[in-house]
Amino acid sequence: MASQRRSQCADSANKSDTASSAPPGPCNPIEMLRSYGRSVFRFLAAHSKDPWGGVRPLLRGKLHLLMVILTPLWSGSLLTTPAATVHTEAYFAASVACLSILYNASVSALFHNVAFRWSPRANRTVNKLDYLGIFIAIAGSAFPLNFLLFSPFNRVASMVVHTSFVTLGGVAIFSGILFPETVCMATYESFRRWRSRVFVLMGATWGLFLPEIARVTTVYELGCVLGIAAFHLLGAVVYSRRRPNPYPSVFGYHEIFHCFVVGGWTCSLLLDHSILTRVGQQEGPDLWEKASLSAGGRSGASYRTAWSVLEELVGLLPFSAAAALQ
Repeated sequence: MASQRRSQCADSANKSDTASSAPPGPCNPIEMLRSYGRSVFRFLAAHSKDPWGGVRPLLRGKLHLLMVILTPLWSGSLLTTPAATVHTEAYFAASVACLSILYNASVSALFHNVAFRWSPRANRTVNKLDYLGIFIAIAGSAFPLNFLLFSPFNRVASMVVHTSFVTLGGVAIFSGILFPETVCMATYESFRRWRSRVFVLMGATWGLFLPEIARVTTVYELGCVLGIAAFHLLGAVVYSRRRPNPYPSVFGYHEIFHCFVVGGWTCSLLLDHSILTRVGQQEGPDLWEKASLSAGGRSGASYRTAWSVLEELVGLLPFSAAAALQ
């Protein structure tokens, strides 16, 4: 009897090993897609937690996560423009703009949706990378503007200014000037406002080249540039003052700040798409000749620039004044 029982146990063990080693049955792709969709929905509908166990607002970081998910759409719109599909330099400029926005959105989505409670050091590092992403996005999100349309001197000058700001900003963040090593100190209002001023100052460096921007852009593109400035300035004010804070458990002041950030990215993408499209549509022997024809009312330009429109408006002022006096 004992030997019979042992043989039965051995047979059952062999059967179980055979069953476990058998290849799995065919997967249902529709069911897998539904399961993935349910997982994503549960993640988006859940409150993330901060490293100290507190509950973040429901929509914290979700807008940046949506930008990451939609990356193929907005990046594809730039990388498939007439200039980017033909010229390597234009493709490089479009890639820099896309990667700048993608880096900022990805790191921000990671920081605001993952608590990193198991490693305070990892949380601080990702937070610093998030702040660095703001510098990178300000410098690179409109890269086709200065790289393709600026004159050689202004192109080099703008790239030097922005690269220096990104480098100094990174040093200030990782050395503790803009982000103290003590996490609690990073929440102090003084550091928050100090960071806001630095971000606004870097955005204001584009103002150094405002005459050049007006000379090489259309009215629509200049409107996009002003939209970028307005969104970034309003976002910095909300971030610094921490209000309005309408629904702290769902949609607070930080979510409003993120809305302004995404608004600035959207204006940057519209600006880049317009520049890459009209440069690619110009007739010329190479990219730089096309860019030269597209910029600044130069000979052969087929687009009216903001500067030429402004000159016309200024020229009409005396006639308007004379008509008013009559």
